[in-house]
Amino acid sequence: MAENRYQLVITGLQGGQDRQQVAARLAKLFKTDTSKTLPLTEKPRSIIKKNLDQASAEKYRQALLKTGVQCLVEDPQAAELPEIVEPTAPVAVAPAATASPATAQEADISPRELELVERPNSVDAEKLQQLDQFKDANYCPECGTIRESSEAICRSCGYDPALQPKSRVAVAKLLQAGIAVVVIAALVWLFGLPYYRSYQKQQTIQDGLKLAFETRNQVAQFIQDTGFWPNQNIDANLPKNISNNVIHSIQITGNGEFTVTLKAELLGSPQTLIFKPRSLKGKLVWNCTGGTLEQRYRPALCQSQSE
Repeated sequence: MAENRYQLVITGLQGGQDRQQVAARLAKLFKTDTSKTLPLTEKPRSIIKKNLDQASAEKYRQALLKTGVQCLVEDPQAAELPEIVEPTAPVAVAPAATASPATAQEADISPRELELVERPNSVDAEKLQQLDQFKDANYCPECGTIRESSEAICRSCGYDPALQPKSRVAVAKLLQAGIAVVVIAALVWLFGLPYYRSYQKQQTIQDGLKLAFETRNQVAQFIQDTGFWPNQNIDANLPKNISNNVIHSIQITGNGEFTVTLKAELLGSPQTLIFKPRSLKGKLVWNCTGGTLEQRYRPALCQSQSE
């Protein structure tokens, strides 16, 4: 006949024992955290080990009794109860075996022998058993304390179910994104605005100087048609005053040469760009590198030519 197998069950605290102290002793024995052993002291029934022979079961029971819990050795076939479920009917409990002198000496076992994880062949079953112990909706997911209700704030660690981790992460990410946008905008405004203004001014001057090149073309056409190099605007049939939003005036000064004066309010002071014509191998060519206009505001043609 096959030998009976037994299971070890914690059924509460011994009289006068402090729950926190008992949980700490269990944690030390099992080499785990108090948050995992505290529920074992609060539930009316928790199965710790199964499939034990009677002598081993009694040895483990003696070690657990030293921690301050009430512990029974049960025949699972007689009990016919699921693991860690509150009983709805009286449980048939096998009488505890009387410890022999040899067993009493063996009760002082190493804590390593009572790890919550079974041997390799039953690891998965033991993990499922541990998970079943913590299915109570009132169990605090942060510290393991049993709360008054699933919506109650934990008195031990302050866990608030209204602030779920996903919500906190989402809020934190939104705040980080908002801060990043503000910082980037500030940096763009602080460092990028001066460059943008300088670029905008360059584009305005480049557009305004188109009038100077139109005047150059008119003077060139006049010289080619008449062979005469004008000494003033009227000689080339040009208006006396030539200007726009950038150019203050364009004046022919002699031999077809003319000076473009840019407005002082745009550059801080009046600056000039001088166009000089000359005949080269029977063709009319122009040089516009003269004048006081800063190089960054000059058209590319007026930067690359030389006298």
